[in-house]
Amino acid sequence: MIVLACFQAERARKNSETELSETSQRVAELTTVVTALTADRRRHDAELAGARADVDDALREKTEAADRAARLQASRGPIYKISYDLS
Repeated sequence: MIVLACFQAERARKNSETELSETSQRVAELTTVVTALTADRRRHDAELAGARADVDDALREKTEAADRAARLQASRGPIYKISYDLS
């Protein structure tokens, strides 16, 4: 009976070691995946920040161009009127 108990305990220990080894490998794999995903996220965040800055620049340039066009149109208005009156 003691021999059977020792045999069962040894088998349980080996099973536990195998399970621990498999679990450790899985944890290592998942750690690698998480590290890669974290790096990808940082890269995507940086790309998104760059794209947002580009959009902000484009919107600012659009507003500045519209302001310049409005000022130019306002400053040319009297000139066109004078040239029309003179013809």
